[in-house]
Amino acid sequence: MQRQQGNRPGSRQAATLEGEILRVLQCASPQALGLRELVRRLEPCQAERAEVRAASRRMAAAGTIRQVRGRKYLASSTPGQVTGIFRGCPEGYGFVRLGGHREEEIFIKRGATQGAMHGDRVVARVLPRERGRRGSAGRCREGRVAAVLEKANRRVPGRFERAGRTAVVVPADPRLFQKIEVPRGAEGGAKHGQMVVVEIIRYPVGGRNAHGAVVEVLGYPDDEGVELEVIIRKHDLAAAFPENVLAGAERAAARMTSGEVGRRLDLRDQIVMTIDGETARDFDDAVSIGPAPAGGYRLGVHIADVSFFVSEGSALEIEAFRRGTSVYFPGRVLPMLPPALSSGICSLNPAEDRLAVSVLMEFDPYGTLRRYEFHDTVIRSAARLTYGEVAKVLDGQTSPGISGETRAALRMMGRLAKTLRERRLAEESLDLDIPEAEVELGLDGTVKDVRKAPRTAAHMLIEEFMLAANSTVANHLAGLDAPCVWRVHDRPDPEDMREFELFARSLGYKAAGLARPRATTLQRLLEGVHGTGAEASIHIALLRSMKRAMYAARNAGHFALGFDNYVHFTSPIRRYPDVLVHRVLRQVRKGEAEVPGHPERLKQEMEEVAERSTERQWAAESAEREMVDLCRARLMQDRIGEQYRGCINAVTCFGFFVELEAPFVEGLVPVASLGDDRYEFIENRRLLVGKRSGRTFRIGDAVRVEVANVSVERREIEFALAANESG
Repeated sequence: MQRQQGNRPGSRQAATLEGEILRVLQCASPQALGLRELVRRLEPCQAERAEVRAASRRMAAAGTIRQVRGRKYLASSTPGQVTGIFRGCPEGYGFVRLGGHREEEIFIKRGATQGAMHGDRVVARVLPRERGRRGSAGRCREGRVAAVLEKANRRVPGRFERAGRTAVVVPADPRLFQKIEVPRGAEGGAKHGQMVVVEIIRYPVGGRNAHGAVVEVLGYPDDEGVELEVIIRKHDLAAAFPENVLAGAERAAARMTSGEVGRRLDLRDQIVMTIDGETARDFDDAVSIGPAPAGGYRLGVHIADVSFFVSEGSALEIEAFRRGTSVYFPGRVLPMLPPALSSGICSLNPAEDRLAVSVLMEFDPYGTLRRYEFHDTVIRSAARLTYGEVAKVLDGQTSPGISGETRAALRMMGRLAKTLRERRLAEESLDLDIPEAEVELGLDGTVKDVRKAPRTAAHMLIEEFMLAANSTVANHLAGLDAPCVWRVHDRPDPEDMREFELFARSLGYKAAGLARPRATTLQRLLEGVHGTGAEASIHIALLRSMKRAMYAARNAGHFALGFDNYVHFTSPIRRYPDVLVHRVLRQVRKGEAEVPGHPERLKQEMEEVAERSTERQWAAESAEREMVDLCRARLMQDRIGEQYRGCINAVTCFGFFVELEAPFVEGLVPVASLGDDRYEFIENRRLLVGKRSGRTFRIGDAVRVEVANVSVERREIEFALAANESG
């Protein structure tokens, strides 16, 4: 699996001078280095002697390095010194996330951040005793940032503000709590109140603010499209494609020739169909079905052959790796591949010949996989169906426009999908149903509604078939010990599960023995809360108690799905790891899985792809959530005083959150707004209890609220109990 080295931009941040000094000293250890030798080895950084001297003294004072006799320096081996990623909080304090098994966090109070900004890689010194603060990973030890090793932020979007002769940019991301000063002449034509992008030219140090220059003026916050542009830049997403990538896509599209079609297995006479949402623009998976010769089902999952068009080491692949994934906003998509591929020659559009990689699987009547085959194919989708249309067919309703042959195939698919799902959930798999938001926009771009996206039998049909294809490919590659990028999901941490167990018990549900749970144990709990007011809260709490699924070069299995081997294979138009898995699968089929003499290089490459793909996926998810929250705030900003029915889905010491029945919006009822009594938070039972009246607010309670306040800028909605609910 030969690849060009150095052709992909990595995801590492810019190393600071302190980070480079520490790296040089660690490489030289146990030898101590004097200032002159240190400067010589830092030559690629072009650091001045005075800068190195000042940085070395700061690091020695902080304990990151150690000064020895002869004014030489050694990398410190001070106990209690840790390295991690700084996670800022709007109030000015933060946490250093260490990663590892428990993803431990160290609390950093205000004044102890040493100028670290959200996302920076830092060295922190842990203080000798626990201070009782809590982070996302539970109770935290306290520490101080000793040095910033790598900077995560070079260009930052924010609001330009001028006060007299002073100009600053207030970052749009509240976790970047330091303002960035803009010197005279570096304003870039920005006006007070406009949203801009500032490039940092001096990072915060010694209590001084960062300095930067405005490099892009986006416009005023209320201007159309500006907020979306801010979100795109905040999460370092890519919008426009470089010219060489667009040209490469046009050339790649021309690779589909009659000769290529002729060498493939021809499935154009089969009833192959795509099933997607109504607004879908790219179609990378299609399905077909028929009876198996020995009884049961013969299922075909046909995936767009993107790796045929995206050549290894090409500008197209480099850009796809850089983006990692397509990003879906209401009314706009940032595709991973240029439109000539993503919605053109790669998309399995109806009534058009398309190249695919097909997984043909034979199941017995009970859902056991008997045999499978992989083929390079040419297909022609007979129908572009929507989930709504298919759901009606599966429900026995009439479906104008769908042929009788297609309806019969869909009903057979429905039976197989039901069998596969029941078998999977009866074994070691979870069904975490977290509702997703569906935003309806008007023709003018205004938000008309936010509702729960439906999850019908048609959605579950496609889910089961894609799971079957992904796991079949994964098992095949694992059996050959092929190098790959796996989709992994580690077992939950026992301490996190104990906290979830207490949470479930506080709501009145039996949840014993969850310290080291089986997926089937958790699935029984989920089935027990189905249809109750606490269902959404239990699902969300369980999701937060588990590790995040990620990509990895080492196969560790997928806990939630209950699979020993799992990869992403079925969405190569919108996910880079799928493209790589397609390439690996093709190469092992040709007997080219190994690269003699280069196993370490191959392993390093897979690790790089896994790390970058995970980071880009999480960034995309965060950006998509932020955009949905923005739409929710926009929807509610003109509804101050309106009343709605809802359900309490979380209770905290500062209030409780209410999810409305419709629209699909969540807001906070602050405890300070409950004027009828003084309320106490009972943490182990997740209750707010009135000291005088004994009135309680708990998860699952139905309440009536009115919209009290909306901040579009902060994406926050505040509710108050309606007058007839106040006592």
